[in-house]
This record gives sequence, structure tokens and C-alpha cells, in this order.
Amino acid sequence: MIFFKKHINIFIFSILAGIAFFVFYKTLFFGFFSDDYHFLYITATQDSVWKYLFTNNVGEAVGGSYGPMLNIFFTIQYKLFGSHAFWYHAVTLISYVVTAFVIYLFSTRISKNKLVGFFSAVLFIFLHNHVEAISWIAVQTHIFATLFFMLGLYLYYVYVLEHRKWFYALAFIIMTISIFTKESAIMFLPILFLIEIFFCKSSRRNSPPAPLCSTERSQRSLQKRGEKEVVPPSLSQERGLGGELHVRVLRMIPFALMIIIFLVARFSVVGYVAGYYANQDAGLDLLTKAKMFVELSVNMIFSWPLRTLMSEWFFDHKIILGLCGLLILFVTHFASKKYRKQLWFLLLSYGLASLPFIFLMYNPFNDSGERYAYLVSIFFVMYVSLLLYGIFEKVTYGRIYFSILMIIFISFSYVQLSPKLGHWQAAGDVRDAIFNQFSLHDFKNNDFIVFVGLPDNMEGAEVMRNAIWEALYFESNLGYISGERLPFYIEPKREDVFKSVLTIEKKTENIVRLVPIKENDRVFTGFRTFEFPLVHTQMDNFQIYGNSGTGVTMTFDQDELEKYREQGKEVVLAYFDGKEMNFIRL
Repeated sequence: MIFFKKHINIFIFSILAGIAFFVFYKTLFFGFFSDDYHFLYITATQDSVWKYLFTNNVGEAVGGSYGPMLNIFFTIQYKLFGSHAFWYHAVTLISYVVTAFVIYLFSTRISKNKLVGFFSAVLFIFLHNHVEAISWIAVQTHIFATLFFMLGLYLYYVYVLEHRKWFYALAFIIMTISIFTKESAIMFLPILFLIEIFFCKSSRRNSPPAPLCSTERSQRSLQKRGEKEVVPPSLSQERGLGGELHVRVLRMIPFALMIIIFLVARFSVVGYVAGYYANQDAGLDLLTKAKMFVELSVNMIFSWPLRTLMSEWFFDHKIILGLCGLLILFVTHFASKKYRKQLWFLLLSYGLASLPFIFLMYNPFNDSGERYAYLVSIFFVMYVSLLLYGIFEKVTYGRIYFSILMIIFISFSYVQLSPKLGHWQAAGDVRDAIFNQFSLHDFKNNDFIVFVGLPDNMEGAEVMRNAIWEALYFESNLGYISGERLPFYIEPKREDVFKSVLTIEKKTENIVRLVPIKENDRVFTGFRTFEFPLVHTQMDNFQIYGNSGTGVTMTFDQDELEKYREQGKEVVLAYFDGKEMNFIRL
């Protein structure tokens, strides 16, 4: 028992690691998907990883996303593992376990209760909306940024309580790593200030007076010797509340300066400060942003389609939505006087952490986009665990009731998590089938391949929307082949995996059309139109909501075809019909 108490953290870490690997071990064998191959290719062909300090994360001079630390992390992995996906997934899973463990440490410290900390970490591991972030290597940016975000908060919290200066320095370094990995970590600063407000003791409320944020360590040492703590008033005490605020603001300055440096660097590279690469508009469309906040919150409990349906229902019944918001505020304040400040801190931190993501959108037709909830979820799991514990703490057998409720919540999340892993596994099977069929086809060196109808995703699990050229470079012996990818894709359902969902019609010698086998079935997604000199392409019966259509019509330019033939090139149309790849020479 003494050994157990001394090594409790090692024991808890081992349990969390065991749980995480039990739940997500299948992801180790998922391989690469879509954008993963793009990152592999630019990493394999880059001159220097340090260039990403002055470019976006794919090496371009404008637009895109800025996060040079992600490129550094990915380069380290590529140097160690090459193109072996297993080890990239292992790094993701280990990072996931460490994040859960830091959540345990932080939640335990603020609640002074290991049971609350343990259930916070376990709920984090089982949260169903983490599947996308864990399964898709290209979004490791969320995994790494959240890990360092959580670790930085924990270190700063310890600094505030114990005033160990090297914890402050470490928190600063780790915050810098986090924000240069993913811009969403910009909310680190206001959440640090919340830590100062809620957990830094005010000299005006202490009698006898204690120094600003007096150390827990010194207090424990004095208690062991049976002495009382007598400390002369600090400078901040002499100045009163204004002095305390002054000290707290001073401590924020290095963090604020680093965030300004990041924003300046980001603007100089990608050309915008607020928003993201697909939408740089940070306007006051509050309704759209409020909808995204509600959907983020609903997604903590429900997957698609309930996520979408419930979010829309709440906005159709705004009075009920408002009452639910008021109820959350009421419960936060009155559920537990003992944990009131901790609950307010977690709730406000949840709101702040969600702000960078309200500019984004979920896919309304599947689970795609759930990675946006990953960072926000760290505060959700701690808030829920502490709230339920606070409600039942003074009830007879309250710890048992609390544990039962948490187990029910965790089980409900796991029931939703398991099918999502199945979607990613099926997506991997489709990807592998595509590569196998490419390796069996007799391509010529002068073939110019036009791709259309590649599988975008399967129930939200990525397949091959992007980076087909890079994928073939790594997964076949064809090298980097020439051609064009038309941005028109299919979204096969899992129940239809390896079943033909479309066929091809040749209307004239130069006009080719892909149509669904089921009439008017919206199996296509992508752009409304796309054009390059060889072919003009349009989506039939295009619908903006979901960017879907019932067919794809391609009109090839006869003169351009002749030019290719004169150059000794043959144009090959390559499309996936839901069952297999098809290759047609034009």
C-alpha cells in the first residue's frame, strides 16, 4: 500500500495508457489517408525544415495555414519512421495518453480529488468526437497543440500556487510551442488570466496577510513542524488590489508579446490574422458563430446525425436554448459551493477555448470536422466530472452515484465511438483496393491521367480527396505521374462499400458523363464547375448545401486532345465507381 501511494501517478498513467490502447489500437494499422501523403511528399522533398518559419505549412508563400512547429514534428517523425504509418499513429496515441494524464493531474489539483481527476481523464479517452483526430495523421496539429496547451496550463497553475519560477519559464516555452503548432492555442493567454483570477489568493481576503499566491509547498512544510506562517506584507499588499492586478498583468506580458509575434508572423506569411485558410472573414455574423458554438457543445455528447438535428432544433426553439444556457449558469453557481470557483473557471475556459473554432463548420452530412471539438473537450470533461461530483458529494453513497453516472456517460460515448473506428477501417480498405488496382493496370510512361470520382470520405472518414499523385508516389512503383485531378468526388456509404454506385455514359465522342446507378442519387460532391484547357467539367443538379450533385459531365476539347497525341501522350480517364477503379483511354 505504501508503494502504491508513492507511485500513484505511475499507476494511473499505466491505467490510462492501457485504456487508450485498448480503445484505439486499431488506429495503429489504419495507414495514411488523403492529406497525409501531401505532408509526406513535401517533407521528403524539402530543402530545410526551417523554411516553414517564413512560409505556410506546405511551403508556399501565401495563404494556407501557418504552424511551423507541426512541420518540425512531422520532419522528426519522417526522419525516424520514413513512410511507415504505424509509428506515426503510435506517436499520436502516446500523445493522446499523455494529454489524458495531464488532464488527470490538473483536474486532481483544482478539485483536490483523485477520483474526479481520474474520471476526467477516462472520459477524455472515451470521448467519441476524438476519433477523427486520432485516426488521421494530417491533423496531428490538433493532437500536439492540445497536448502542449494542457501541459502549459498545468505548469502555470502550479506556478501560481507554488511560485516556482522555472514552472513559469516552462509554461512560457510550452505555450510558444503550442501556438506555433496551431493558431487555436491563442486562447492560452486569456485562460491564464482566468487562472490568476480564480486561483491566485488575494491579500485583501487573507488574515493574517499572506503574500500574493503564497506557496502550498511552504505552507505544508510549516504545518508539518507545527508552526504558523508569518510573512511580512508584500509590495502588492501595500498597494492593495491595484498592486495585485499590476503584478498579474506583468506576468502576462511575455505571453502577450509572444502571441503578438506569432500573429505578425502569421499575417506576413498567409495574409490574414483572424479566421482560417478557407474563410478569413472575422465579421459579426453572430448567428452563424452561435450555431457553431451550439453544435460544438452538442457534439460533446452526440454524433451525427443527432448532432446536426439537435443543433437545428435548438435554434428553431431559441427560448428553450436560452433556458438551457441559464440552467447551466445556475447549476455552475449553485451546485456546489465548495467547487464554485473551479466550475466557473472550467466553464469560462470552455467558452474561450471554443472561440477560434466558431469560424469553422462541421460537415452537415457526416462526422467530418469533429477534430474542431478536440481542444475544447479538455475543459468539457473536467467540468462535467467536477459538476457531477459536486452535486453528489454530500449525498449518502454520493461517490458511488457519481461513479455510476460517469460510467454510464463513458459507455454512451463508447457506443458512438466504435462505429466511427469501423468507418476509418473501411475507408482504409477502399484506399488499399485503389492502390492494388493501380499496380495491376498496364500504364505507359506517356500516359496523362485525368482523375475524377475518387472517394472523398466514407461516413466522415477520409479516403482520397487530396494528394492522389503523392499517394501513388509512395504506394506504387509508378513514381510521380503526370495528369490532372478534377475536384469531383463520391461519398460512398459504409453499407455500400465495394458496390458500384455509378456508371459512365459517353454522350458524344468528346462528352463523357458519370451518373449514379440509382437515378437522382446524390453520390457526387465537389465543385459546381472546373475547367482547364483539356476539359470543361460541371456538376449536374448542383446543390450548394453539401456541394452535392447527381452527375458529372466532362466535355473534352478536341484540339487539346490532338495536341496531347502529337506529343506522344495518351489521355486516360480514371474514376472509381464505388467498387473498383476504371481506366478509359480517350
